Order: sequence, then C-alpha cells, then structure tokens
Amino acid sequence: AYIGARLRQARLMRDISQKELGQRIKKPISFQQVQKYEHGTNRISVVLLQEFADAMHLPMGFFLPDQDI
Repeated sequence: AYIGARLRQARLMRDISQKELGQRIKKPISFQQVQKYEHGTNRISVVLLQEFADAMHLPMGFFLPDQDI
C-alpha cells in the first residue's frame, strides 16, 4: 500500500495521467491496472516498479520507505 501511494504521489507530481503512465512502460498496461497498483489492490513487481521509476525519471529509492538499519 505504501509503494502504491508513492506511485500515485510521483505520478501527480509529474502531472501524468494513469493512462499515460501505463503507456510509458515497455509492456503497456491499462489505466485500470495502474489504479489497482496505486490503491494497493495488486502487488507491483520490482521490475515493473523500476519501469515506472524510469518512465517518471525518478530513482527507485523514491518508492521505498526510509529504513533505519
């Protein structure tokens, strides 16, 4: 759910629609699928998350919570 919320935040920061984001990745997906990822209904694979990050010109770390180790 956290990563989905960050995905939505990044998309809105970049002023990109769900449809446009879905079309920017290697294997295009529907806006409904993007919506499911943002709401945490479906899990996002690391590979797909990297594609989203690349499509929005963001580092992968943007989507991950800060970890104190």
